[in-house]
Amino acid sequence: MTTIAEVTPIEHSENGDDEITPSSPAPSTQKTPSLSESNDQEDLAPPETTEPALSREDEGTSKEISSVPGFSPSAQASALGEKLSSDHIVLEATGNDAGLAVAAPNGVAIENRLRAHASIALTFAIAIILSVFTIAFASTSFPRDVIFTPPFLPYSPQYAILVLQLLAAVSLMAIRVCFAMCSEVLRWSLASRGTNLLTFLVLSNAVGFSDIISILFAKPTGVFATWRMFACYKLVILDLAMLFGQFVWLLEINARTTYQIIQQSSITVVVPPSFGFYLEGGVPNSYSALLALNFLLQGINVYEVPDGSCSSENDIECAMYICPPAVRDGSNLSSNLQITYRVPTIITQFQSNTALPLAFDDPLDPWAYCTDHTSSSELYLRFCVGGEPRTSSENSSVINAGWQSCDSICDGEQCICNNFTTTMSIETATATVISWLSNFTIADITDLEEQTPYSVNISQFFNAFSAPLMGIPLTYSEAYDEPLYANQSNATFVADSFVDGLHSVLGDTENYNEYAGNLLRVFLTFALNNNQIWGVPYSYQNFDIAIQANALSISPISSIGFTVVTALMLVCCVVMWTMYPGTRVPNISTYPEIMFGAKLNTHMMRLLNGLGNGTNRIIIERLAKVTIKVGAEQFDGGGQRITISTAEVEPLKKGVEYI
Repeated sequence: MTTIAEVTPIEHSENGDDEITPSSPAPSTQKTPSLSESNDQEDLAPPETTEPALSREDEGTSKEISSVPGFSPSAQASALGEKLSSDHIVLEATGNDAGLAVAAPNGVAIENRLRAHASIALTFAIAIILSVFTIAFASTSFPRDVIFTPPFLPYSPQYAILVLQLLAAVSLMAIRVCFAMCSEVLRWSLASRGTNLLTFLVLSNAVGFSDIISILFAKPTGVFATWRMFACYKLVILDLAMLFGQFVWLLEINARTTYQIIQQSSITVVVPPSFGFYLEGGVPNSYSALLALNFLLQGINVYEVPDGSCSSENDIECAMYICPPAVRDGSNLSSNLQITYRVPTIITQFQSNTALPLAFDDPLDPWAYCTDHTSSSELYLRFCVGGEPRTSSENSSVINAGWQSCDSICDGEQCICNNFTTTMSIETATATVISWLSNFTIADITDLEEQTPYSVNISQFFNAFSAPLMGIPLTYSEAYDEPLYANQSNATFVADSFVDGLHSVLGDTENYNEYAGNLLRVFLTFALNNNQIWGVPYSYQNFDIAIQANALSISPISSIGFTVVTALMLVCCVVMWTMYPGTRVPNISTYPEIMFGAKLNTHMMRLLNGLGNGTNRIIIERLAKVTIKVGAEQFDGGGQRITISTAEVEPLKKGVEYI
């Protein structure tokens, strides 16, 4: 059984030095009051705050403690810090612990800042490296580009999320450790300058999430008390931001198809320097068979961009099409893909800025050009085109167009017509075109650059748009792979065939039909692409051969969110670490309880008396307005110890050895 030595009162001499006055051990026959009686006596006597020496009450209490059975009177001097040798202070023990001695070394000087903070600098560097590595892995392993670039670390899509989560967890763990170390530096720096005791405790690593919540909602003092602000700071930075950084990578994870380059072709393809709209002799090129529903897509390159410059939710006419020239390698018919770079293209964008179909005729803005035709089947079709506004016939990059389909046999009732109008903007650009080698169809288009408005002659474009009604001969039918209307010169027959074929699509509904609207947009795009002209001189370019590859993509918000969280926490670490560079703080170890308990003096012991079994509410109420300071005090023999006190203490000095 370990004995507790009697505490000898410390008296102050006239010169201010503390002296230790030995006292005799209490007689064994002295009555020992209970601990509750002792505490009651202590509460009745007002504490002396101006005199650091022990009061008579404390002296009596020390005698009471020394009289507990099993305590050795010979340990009394050791407990008071008596120097028994030049090298060690020895605490004796009796009873079951007899023969044991605890020796403490002489004082230790405060380490210089560079050496003391080397571990923080190393942890900070590791946290930065891990964070950068995580962001780099995410950026390369989850690309949003159409052409897939293998990451610097080979991976499988099914394991990519797991690897990313592990990297994020390790990065945030390193940042959390760095934050805890810098928080420890800050709280001891504040204590060395004088700070609220609750502020000192809030910044401790021992204060967890539940403790922070209880401090935030504590009743005493003001809402903006310093310790409450630090509690809010730790909650936001250390808990909420850390949680967000851990799960932000799970936002909008999507599987998608990309194209991975496997080799460069050994041959070249012809690429024109420009690509535009032109009617040779003012006459548009002939169409293919018009009875097939997919006639507009036969033999031409038209690619609809999934995400245009507008939203189809707010605009029923929102769409975007890209029409590159047919740049292809006819000698390779494999199942791979051809990637050709910087191909000139025509872009058509459709936008009406309304969620409802526009009126076909506007008396205040009539069409510049219109033509119509009634087939032998009594079906009526009308084409109209104009510039911006509709009445304009000047060259323009913005074209308004529409068609009207009616059944002229109405049995004396009012005919119901289906009207479709749209506004088309024309641009030229260069793009990377990805097409299948087997059938030359476009798989994807990316890297649109140098987008420039492209004006066309409205009159010529009207001729190209309404060419079927002008009796232009049909050349062939890819749908049936036979010359269905080859060399047909009967203009009326050609127009009838077109009107009957188109009406079968447009006459299915009395309301706006999205398929019919899409057909009008593609038809306008086809009118441009079917009458193309290549610029000169041509260039000969190599192209890449690619295969389809599966990949995962993550939202840009994930990368941005993780970067912001890690950057914010690292900045907070730097601020806490370097906030008080000139303040001298005690040596900081990884055992905060020992660091705190070994520095308590009589003032702090008196303050904390009765809180050993206190609840959070009691402790907060008792300590909310207490200010502490860390400094040095002398003990007998000329030595100095670092102490936490509610009174003024000497500042810590360089080169002095403290215990």
